[in-house]
Amino acid sequence: MLGIPHTVALIGAAEKGNGDLEIVVNKSGGHASNPNPPTADGVLANAICKIEKNPMKTRWTALTKETFKELSPYCGGSALGRIFKFALTNRDVLSPLVKFIFTVAAPMTNALVRTTFAPTMLWGSDARNVIPKDAKANINYRMITGEKAEDVKAYLEKLLKKDVKKGHLKVELLNYSNPSPEADVHCDAYENIRKSILETFDDVVVAPYMFIAATDARFYNPLTDNVFRFGPFINSLDDQARIHGINERLHVDGLEKAVQFFVRCLENTLG
Repeated sequence: MLGIPHTVALIGAAEKGNGDLEIVVNKSGGHASNPNPPTADGVLANAICKIEKNPMKTRWTALTKETFKELSPYCGGSALGRIFKFALTNRDVLSPLVKFIFTVAAPMTNALVRTTFAPTMLWGSDARNVIPKDAKANINYRMITGEKAEDVKAYLEKLLKKDVKKGHLKVELLNYSNPSPEADVHCDAYENIRKSILETFDDVVVAPYMFIAATDARFYNPLTDNVFRFGPFINSLDDQARIHGINERLHVDGLEKAVQFFVRCLENTLG
């Protein structure tokens, strides 16, 4: 990660918000032998392309700044690592460049600096020879700290305003959960987790970060100011690609270390 020649242990001190919305297109349908483009499918396809090509703006959150403040001293060794170290060390001056690097370096670093969109489901005609009157797509979005579901809806309505004004495209907000509060990464609870990681794993660098997926941890936010997320399993980039995909798994040989971590964490917390 970022050219760091060590295992990187990331503690989730917040998580992105998540939700779904539908892009709904209503146009006249009919028989496929007599098309009148653009059809509902065509308008929807263009809308999806616009959404994928025009993401929301990048931004630094307080937690993301803390993430790279902690990681930058360990970048180095390779040419890529030295570039990251220089960029991160001078982030305030090189902010636009650093953001650009993160957006193209990997999906994960891109997700750390912006709200993301992912088209996941499509609906159209239920017959092969029928042009649908209605077509719609589900867009799953993950909101960065500082943005809300209403901001995402407003952004997409502005992006697709040409078709919205024509009256045949709507952006409909579905269920959502806004971003969680950022926990204090200088409190005792964080230090106990960090200490437990260092006592369990060898050659590891620890840093806080904004968890990019969704967990049940968000339901604890009304109970405490500080909620942390950490999975004590070492994962490769190949493992990341398997999440919700083919052959998703955890390595059996990682179970022993995971148990050791939880034992150490309990001991450090309870004293």
